[in-house]
Amino acid sequence: MRSVSKGLSTRSLAIAVAQTKDCLRLYTLKILEQRSKLMPTMPLNMTRRAKRLSEQRWLLDAIISLMGPDWDQGRLGYMSSACGHDSQGDFIGLRQRIKTYNDMTREFMQAARRRELRAEAELKQGHESTARESFFTASVLYGGAQWSIEANTPLNLNLNQKKTDCYAKFIQLAGRHIEPLDVPFEDRSVPAILSLPPTYKHGDRVPCVVIISGMDGWKELSVAMDGDKWLQRGFAVLAIDGPGQGEALIREVWYDPDTYGKLGSSTFDLAAARPEIDPSRIVVHGLSFGSYWATTLAAAEPRFLACGVAMTCFEAGGFSLFETASPTFKLRFMYMTGATDEAELDRIAQKLDVFKLAPQIKCPVLVAAGEDDQLSDSHYTFDFLNSLTGAKSLIFYEGEDHGMHASRAGQLGPEAYTMVADWLSDRVRGIEAQSMYTEVDATGMVHVEPWGDQREYTYGITENTKKLIFGN
Repeated sequence: MRSVSKGLSTRSLAIAVAQTKDCLRLYTLKILEQRSKLMPTMPLNMTRRAKRLSEQRWLLDAIISLMGPDWDQGRLGYMSSACGHDSQGDFIGLRQRIKTYNDMTREFMQAARRRELRAEAELKQGHESTARESFFTASVLYGGAQWSIEANTPLNLNLNQKKTDCYAKFIQLAGRHIEPLDVPFEDRSVPAILSLPPTYKHGDRVPCVVIISGMDGWKELSVAMDGDKWLQRGFAVLAIDGPGQGEALIREVWYDPDTYGKLGSSTFDLAAARPEIDPSRIVVHGLSFGSYWATTLAAAEPRFLACGVAMTCFEAGGFSLFETASPTFKLRFMYMTGATDEAELDRIAQKLDVFKLAPQIKCPVLVAAGEDDQLSDSHYTFDFLNSLTGAKSLIFYEGEDHGMHASRAGQLGPEAYTMVADWLSDRVRGIEAQSMYTEVDATGMVHVEPWGDQREYTYGITENTKKLIFGN
């Protein structure tokens, strides 16, 4: 012990031992990685349910080998943005290592475990802030590992438990109020997370935004670890995994377009009953397929003050989403609905009709969308807004795809999600909504004018470009 006391303190020795154990764990993970390199993510009979995916699987792997894990959407971007700057290495590594569809779960899972081990080691050393960051990032990475498993397999169930366990440890260290909740739905419930802004003081009643992410999203990802857009604007956030999404899938609460609207009143009632929330200032926000879900809630529950969505999925029947986009979307939708074959799924997809919802919507609606959205034909967005009788606005990005970041309009112009957040913030501040058309052109310039009685989309050219080339 004299040699130890001369060279290392007891605390330093403990740290060194802990780090050695972590290195051994990571080495074990590496061995498991090599042994499992050829293991499929799901049983073959589950993949065969989607004919196009089965036929194009070789092509899908070839595309992923060239484009990486963002071949169909910018998942690494939105995941890393929620986790903060120090997570960049995790996601850069994933981009380098993922070369096939099967790699998705394996690589995300191993990255998550490395982060989890790091968080536990930092916590033992008293570095709570560092542990907080790694537990949050581990939770997001475990959620990413679930994405390519389109069934409740044992691995998927275990990954979901890891995701929620890491998030629970993040909650203990977060430094702000975060509370898991359950939202009643028919004779079941769906999971939710309530987050209060860091500036919240006891006795305050703050506005609340109900957030529904897309078919690939989950509630833990809906609020950024730090600097969240909604919390920074003073909102409480109620992020939900609705039927067919996130943890609700693990509970086998499937998505049915005929019953989803029932979630509207139960979600609103849960938020309105909270003493921290002002029931007169509850709004709803959805992203990607969540744009359809949020619109469904706004149609079913007239007490929502406003509805703001981005990355629309308004195309009736979802032909572009299920038949022309990546074949993985259709398999995901089969999982979401509990459909056992494509014939059953096609019958469910025919129920996706945003125009049936329009007559029921009483609150102001904002939509942010890309002109070249590969998942939803733009004319459905225009026609839907034309069918609304109340205030409606569209922020339309020239030449942009579904994510609105791939082309010049989204890169040079104002950030779409920030504009949606500011618009909903204006509503809870009591500013009356107007019906407006906002176009962000390919140079990033913003053009704003009243919506008018009706507004049509001309394929291949936006309103502003049409005026520049052909005049009024």
